[in-house]
Amino acid sequence: IFLAIDLAVDCKDTQMDLWNRISKDEYMAYAVQECYYSVEKILLSLADGEGRL
Repeated sequence: IFLAIDLAVDCKDTQMDLWNRISKDEYMAYAVQECYYSVEKILLSLADGEGRL
């Protein structure tokens, strides 16, 4: 994840170009996806008590 964050900070290209760079490493792509889904699940569970948009 930390390497992917460094790539994102240094990347001045589009999101698609960034994802293509991350996806070159299968494990890094999987780690980024897992992190995204975990954060999404946490945020949705926090919003569940307050209501959703």
